[in-house]
Amino acid sequence: MAKAAATRTVRCYICGHRLQVSLRTLSTACPGCNKAIMVEDVVVKSYTPVFDLRTCGKIRITKRGRVAAKRIQSGDGIVCEGVMEGNVETDGKVKMGPKASWKGESLQSRSLAIADGAKLLGVVTVPWHRPEPKKPTRPPTATPKTRPMIVSTPTTKPKLARTPQSTTRTITKSSTIKEPKLARTPPAKAPATKKRSTKKKPARAAVAAKPATASRKPSKTKKPARSTAARKKVARISQSRAKKTSRKVAAKASRRK
Repeated sequence: MAKAAATRTVRCYICGHRLQVSLRTLSTACPGCNKAIMVEDVVVKSYTPVFDLRTCGKIRITKRGRVAAKRIQSGDGIVCEGVMEGNVETDGKVKMGPKASWKGESLQSRSLAIADGAKLLGVVTVPWHRPEPKKPTRPPTATPKTRPMIVSTPTTKPKLARTPQSTTRTITKSSTIKEPKLARTPPAKAPATKKRSTKKKPARAAVAAKPATASRKPSKTKKPARSTAARKKVARISQSRAKKTSRKVAAKASRRK
């Protein structure tokens, strides 16, 4: 059977939730805040300027290492032998070497070990414990208010017994009942209405025909017929013109040849 992988307990540096991860895990998602967190140990061997240096494991800064960050967070502690600049916050122990130096606004840790020759510049808070995350409490469920049901019973009035009325008359021979005669009133006459006259009205006089307007175009006058002398003159002119054109055409043809 395969052996179970070794695990360790780490704490999220964002929300403080504790979780178990494998020893080979480098990063994971926190089930408390649903954010990605770093779990591996960090070793700084040179100058590393970063905005935040955060991990759930350990941070180790060598003699030639230097960290310049705004915030440095660690879950298992910090071992510094070089230079560290920034606000430090860890759930473990901070160990400063003989040639180590720290500069920042605050240093918060569970414990602090300082060797001879180490330099610290800032406010140190020891011992410091990260507050545990508060579990969300559910508000008590309010019981719905119930109103009393009002049932209305129909009120019925008792029916009274009706006595049958006698509609029969008893007539004896000695006494006869005579009904009085009513005087008849003549029917009212309808008001007299004027009778419509059936005489036909005289027809309206026909509209006089409009006189013809003078908008019509005047008729073309016929031209007087030409005399015989004028006709002969026109014929001569046309013959001369025809001869001239024929000569011009013959001259052009001879030039082309």
